[in-house]
Amino acid sequence: MMEFQTLGERVYRLARYSDVRAALEDTRFVHWTMRDGRGSPFHTAVDRWLDAMDPSNASPVRELLLQHIGAAAMRRHRERVAATAGALLAGIEGDTVIDCASGFAAPLVHTLLAEILGVDACRQEQFAATVGPLCESIPALMFAQDADAGSNAALASWMAFLDEVDAGDGMVNALRRLDPPLAPGDVTAFAAMLVYAAFVNVTTFIALAIWTVGRDPQQWDELGAAPARIAPALEELLRRLSPLRAVHLVTRETIVGADIVVPPGSSVFADLAAANHDDERSGHHLAFGAGALACIGAALARMQSEIALSTLVSGFMPSAPLDFPLLAIRRR
Repeated sequence: MMEFQTLGERVYRLARYSDVRAALEDTRFVHWTMRDGRGSPFHTAVDRWLDAMDPSNASPVRELLLQHIGAAAMRRHRERVAATAGALLAGIEGDTVIDCASGFAAPLVHTLLAEILGVDACRQEQFAATVGPLCESIPALMFAQDADAGSNAALASWMAFLDEVDAGDGMVNALRRLDPPLAPGDVTAFAAMLVYAAFVNVTTFIALAIWTVGRDPQQWDELGAAPARIAPALEELLRRLSPLRAVHLVTRETIVGADIVVPPGSSVFADLAAANHDDERSGHHLAFGAGALACIGAALARMQSEIALSTLVSGFMPSAPLDFPLLAIRRR
């Protein structure tokens, strides 16, 4: 039986690897949605996004998203991402301090997200300038009773930007062409949530992975000499760093735990980070979740992380340990 820890009234935590994995694969648990009666247009659109991401709903939005960010799509983008990573580091000579987050990971992720959405190259700088404030504002737009003026302005800028974009064959136009059509505001909100999830989680992981390996020159050298080791090394970093710390689930029905009976409609936090550090872990890490509730962007995160780390370890060496997110490097 699952060992639930009580955090509050009808709020629980699962931390053991076996329990977290079981919950993620158990249809008695579903992804949390907000539905608290506030009902702002963005708020309700995000609820529809969360519903669409639930595999049990067989949403055409989820299928469309898989077409644009699934494993097959990432193979098509791989060469372009590698070129972007090389270009970001092309001007480095001698000893240089890079910001692993804003100076490398963020522009790498921005470029791919823009291409996925259908933003042409001439507007990618504007895209990056719009996405930064948007991602900072989304927590307030989702959770605050009344979002502040700055957050609303960031959302308005995002809406205006998408309205001006001729997205070609990108995901924005694919969302616009869905039949039956999405509700008003959903294209804006759905694109915003994709950008937020990918930008925050993937950028953070890439930066942490590079910085962590950079503090171990021996591992850096080993990976540079044996590129085949990079993918397994990243899997271990995903386990250790767990960029997505937990998944918020809701119970569909009563669940009898080891010491607690959890009623339907309860919040359950599946603690991925704790599960990944469980000494009794008996399977693959849960950094991307598992089962039907596995992260839909896993292929995107893996591909970009692998290329980012590969580009650095093959062409550079760390020269001094610095505080995150800074890393001193020099060309080999």
